[in-house]
Amino acid sequence: MKAIVIYDIEENRVRVKVADACLDYGMTRVQLSMFFGELSRARQSALTRRIAGTAAYVLVVPVCERDIAALNELGAPLRGTAPDPAILARSAAGRRIGLAPQK
Repeated sequence: MKAIVIYDIEENRVRVKVADACLDYGMTRVQLSMFFGELSRARQSALTRRIAGTAAYVLVVPVCERDIAALNELGAPLRGTAPDPAILARSAAGRRIGLAPQK
């Protein structure tokens, strides 16, 4: 299933652990504390085990194909982050609103 993973974690070590897990699972960093990509139930459980016993708040939001098709991208991504090209390719409107020129 496609999902968005958002987290709010104060401790650097734990924050890096969650980010590394998302990258290990092939997810794309969309913002500094937000990832998007395929995240099966098994990987959600594995992520839960990786952060067990830490002071971490992680939100996993399932995203259906209809939601992806309705996607609007506003502004320009930060350097080192980008939307998943597969998302934009499937977006029916493919709208990019208010983008500053990318360097």
